[in-house]
Amino acid sequence: MAQINKLPQQRKRLLGLQSKNIVMANSLNRSAMGLNLSEKRIVACALAKLNGLNGLAKITAKEYAETFNLPLNQAYEQMKESAKGMLSRAVTVFLEDDEIRETTMYPWFSIIKYEENEGYVGVKFNAEIAPFLFDVTERFTQYQLLQASSLRSLYSWRLLEKFEQFRTKKDGIKSSSGWYKTTVEEFAREMEVPDSYLNNFKNLRIRVIEPAIKELVEKDGWKIEFIPEKEGRKVARLHFKFERA
Repeated sequence: MAQINKLPQQRKRLLGLQSKNIVMANSLNRSAMGLNLSEKRIVACALAKLNGLNGLAKITAKEYAETFNLPLNQAYEQMKESAKGMLSRAVTVFLEDDEIRETTMYPWFSIIKYEENEGYVGVKFNAEIAPFLFDVTERFTQYQLLQASSLRSLYSWRLLEKFEQFRTKKDGIKSSSGWYKTTVEEFAREMEVPDSYLNNFKNLRIRVIEPAIKELVEKDGWKIEFIPEKEGRKVARLHFKFERA
């Protein structure tokens, strides 16, 4: 059993998009998102700006820099590089039951724009994925963009989303604590970790789980207990207990 408890750092002042909520269907949260960290930041900013209405969202380098506490030049370069490949990004949704094992891929975007002189990226979400992101009224995950704004690991951000899913009630009210249990295979697939991590739990633990827990504790004030559960000599399931005010 591994337990990490630290007092949360003082909450920083909300800036612009940081005060906005990010909402997605739980089915999307259980998917492989196919985004790197800067691409996920752009997606989050777009969702914050659209505020529930699908359309073209323009994110300026200044907004990006303020939201994620980055130098303006660095924000500009991250956005510029991300825009070049984002049109090919896709969500992979998995459906499994006793009789069906189905994988469906949805392109994230129908339009990507980049204006170099003015320094903005414009994105429009693909119509097929819009139902997972807009007007979601049940079975959804919701959190404030501020919570992810200081994270520097995509794994930390994805673990944050998992915890928020399991402490969000049907009416959107948050519980202060909860738990998240999953198999190693599901966790690795949804986190999109290298195959070698799936075959070597030590790698998964020291390169993904423990750094993600550490960052969430230090930067977003979580209390997290992690319990690996074995079948025989092999770790088969991951059990997280968490609390956040």
